[in-house]
Amino acid sequence: MGLTSIRSARIVRNRLITTVAVSMGLSLMLAGGASLALAATTFRVNTIDDLDLGACTAAHCSLREAINAANASAGADSIVFNIAGPSPHTIQPTSPLPAVISPVNIDGGSSPNCGGTPAIEINGDLSGGGNGLEFYAGPSTVRGLVINGFSAFAQAAIFLGGNGDSASGGNVIQCSYLGTDVRGISARPNAFGVEIQSANNLIGGTTAATRNVISGNNDAGVRVEDDFIGVITNLATGNVVSGNYIGTNVNGTAALGNHFQGVFFNGPNGNRVGGSTAGSGNLISGTVGLGVLMSGGTAQGNYIGTDATGTIALPNTSGGIFAGKDFLIGGSTPLARNVISGNGGPGINIQPTSGNFGILVDGNYIGTNAAGTAALGNAQAGIVLVGSGGGSLVIGGTGAGEGNVISGNVGSGLLLSATDNVALQGNLIGLASDGASALGNSGDGVRFTDSASSTLVGGTAGGGNRIAFNGGNGVTLDTFGSGCCPINDGIEGNSIYSNTGLGIDLNADGVTANDVGDGDSGSNHLQNFPVLTVTSADGTSTVQGTLNSQASTTFRIEFFSSPSCDPSGFGEGQTFLGAVNATTDASGNASFSSAFALPAGNVVTATATDPAGNTSEFAACASAPAPTTADLSLSLGASPNPVAVRTNLTYTIGVVNNEPSITANGVFVTDTIPAHASFVSVSPSQGTCTTNKSKGVVTVVCDLGSLANGASASITLVVSPGQVGVITDTATVSSTTVDRNPVNNSATQSTTVVKK
Repeated sequence: MGLTSIRSARIVRNRLITTVAVSMGLSLMLAGGASLALAATTFRVNTIDDLDLGACTAAHCSLREAINAANASAGADSIVFNIAGPSPHTIQPTSPLPAVISPVNIDGGSSPNCGGTPAIEINGDLSGGGNGLEFYAGPSTVRGLVINGFSAFAQAAIFLGGNGDSASGGNVIQCSYLGTDVRGISARPNAFGVEIQSANNLIGGTTAATRNVISGNNDAGVRVEDDFIGVITNLATGNVVSGNYIGTNVNGTAALGNHFQGVFFNGPNGNRVGGSTAGSGNLISGTVGLGVLMSGGTAQGNYIGTDATGTIALPNTSGGIFAGKDFLIGGSTPLARNVISGNGGPGINIQPTSGNFGILVDGNYIGTNAAGTAALGNAQAGIVLVGSGGGSLVIGGTGAGEGNVISGNVGSGLLLSATDNVALQGNLIGLASDGASALGNSGDGVRFTDSASSTLVGGTAGGGNRIAFNGGNGVTLDTFGSGCCPINDGIEGNSIYSNTGLGIDLNADGVTANDVGDGDSGSNHLQNFPVLTVTSADGTSTVQGTLNSQASTTFRIEFFSSPSCDPSGFGEGQTFLGAVNATTDASGNASFSSAFALPAGNVVTATATDPAGNTSEFAACASAPAPTTADLSLSLGASPNPVAVRTNLTYTIGVVNNEPSITANGVFVTDTIPAHASFVSVSPSQGTCTTNKSKGVVTVVCDLGSLANGASASITLVVSPGQVGVITDTATVSSTTVDRNPVNNSATQSTTVVKK
């Protein structure tokens, strides 16, 4: 039977059950039996049989009788279980149970904290079809039940119907095992675990006491959709799936997969799987299919594809999340973060549908463990984006916590095919969550194929991505696909380094040489890259360059530095230095320059981006010239201190060149002998010294010549103080080589002169 036929048959059946249930309820109320209460009442199920004797009494009350009685009661009733004998107790309906048409609390909990083995199992092996429990009235509650075996005719353990009608919604399902045995370790499938066609329902909660185990089912664990009957007026929105184990055993340690989807949001927007508060995230793993399929809504705080610790893979075989339009995956706080790792397909597969939409994927760990410190890769790309729907799509962001960690995947970090209007910002692609440790994807960091266009990789302040340690290129624009090639894809302000291939590769064929006039075609129109030279003076490097490209066009030239050049001789660009605009003349030529303080030995590269957003590959590296500055320091000591008047006082002057690679030339030390002291002698370790006397002041000048990097010299100067008191001596070093740190070029020493 095809999907359309199955759906049509189910719709007809639902209508019939609703009609029967309403008729039954009215008949019971009209009958007004003594066993039925007109106010809120607790009905106690005391037998596992499925008989319907027309009333729920102390002598006999089956689950069927209790539901009928609650439907006929005017209040918000409760159904509890008081069955003699050891638990668990298995109830096997021999036909579909009545639909709930009046709010009711069904509580099979064996303990207040939902611990231990549940006491009540509802098994549908003998029911001949139908849902396990079916609700058309809310708010109702189900707690502490095991429901399994309702696998015929695509039915669910629990069905929440009502075409979004507010009178049908607001239901709560907690602390139940749906699709497993009573221990929660073996599959006893339903078709669906929970199927929702009403609004504002809560499946689970935020504590272990509210957690459901929804596993082992033949179709989705949880499915949310409108009922497709007539005019859909209220939509199945506002539903929350929170804090559950979906597709695993009760301990979250082994796969017990649902099929097709763990969670399926089919159509309505405004539903949420997980949340941004403690305990609200679900474990969604082990699905023979997709972990989550959502055409809209929010997914936050979930572990998708891992065990409960987030350290071991329990794959969803087809991928983590498949999404359409109008959705949020993740958030900027740690509790909103999804860990989407270990899956058999992509971590996230986004295929936008037509129409305006807003898609945001931020703050997630995709391909790593829960700490972001080790690889737990998805079997394909971390994120796949296919197609264009005419809206906006942002992966990451410019604010704190908005970037994703997309690392450790078997494939590229991100794969974009035939997309447009995408922004990739603030992400770590190929690194651990600390932003420094290597955790590369096996393929490229970012890969564009098949006319993926108008994407911004990086860009605005705070939007730069860090793309490093990947097994392919940092960013690849490939010609593969029917649409020729990606164009208008800006790659700006990023840190791209330590990738196995090029930093940026247009056409996926290695370095593409510049052509005169830049008239060639291909990915990003094979935009020419700049040609650079670097000069240095006084500790500042000036990067000068030229660009040949389209005539009379203004280009953005971005500059980058790296400790070393890529083996290809082009790029990569680890540190973004800044940017200038350069406008070509009528012949297509432009020149530019910009000054930067560059670390010694670093290389410089650049990219060019045209007004349409086509960014070039990295330019050939230009080396920052070796530093031409020294770093001299001077020390001054005096002995003895104090010293007796008219005896010798010895000053020891030390000079060191602290620069690790540059020789200081023309090194001179000048010392003015203190007043009331007379010159005795001077002796340098190298060079020569002279004395000059002017107006009673004696100055000693020592020419030490050159000091190699790391070398030192000393001067011994002897004087004789002529009167009691404190005398002060000052010595200064200078050089014909510029000193980059002159603050340590002078020293002063005070000495106390005493009587003999």
